[in-house]
Amino acid sequence: SGTSRGEQEIASFIQSIYQGEVILGDREVLSGKELDIYIPEKKIAIEFDGLYWHSSRYKSSRYHLEKTRLCENTGLHLIHVFENEWVRKPEIVKSILRSKLGLSEKNVYARQCVLVDLSYAESKDFFEANHIQGNTVSSIRAGLVYNGKLVCAMSLGRSHRSKDRYMELKRFCSLLDTKVVGGFS
Repeated sequence: SGTSRGEQEIASFIQSIYQGEVILGDREVLSGKELDIYIPEKKIAIEFDGLYWHSSRYKSSRYHLEKTRLCENTGLHLIHVFENEWVRKPEIVKSILRSKLGLSEKNVYARQCVLVDLSYAESKDFFEANHIQGNTVSSIRAGLVYNGKLVCAMSLGRSHRSKDRYMELKRFCSLLDTKVVGGFS
């Protein structure tokens, strides 16, 4: 069929949750460059990046950035889903896709939450379950709790570029299928 199993699985998932038009293998929008999955109404495209065919052996180091910028210049938001993310963390990828399509199951407002400091163990468990990259080392960890449940977390740490002067955001995410409006603020 010319498409990988992962790409087919993501296309099936999108078609199962989204009732609008979903175009597979579009080559018109980007003048010959393929969009694996294109959702015209939402101006969203999804690229499934298999680790073999999207490796440096077959793609330049700037390929993904250039395709993203080409989409942006056309008014599209391109979402890259790498094969290892789909294989290892499919529920997180599905939650991200639902959110991008405006189909998150639950909206929580930050002003209804309580700001709390998180222990390393609490932040580790939350990021491993809800962030595509999992946990990382950080010196500051905070979360928002709604009705007794942690719904959003962030971690900050010293910048690896300038350890003396700057802090950087290491992780930020919400509970799967939950949009925390104003959570970052």
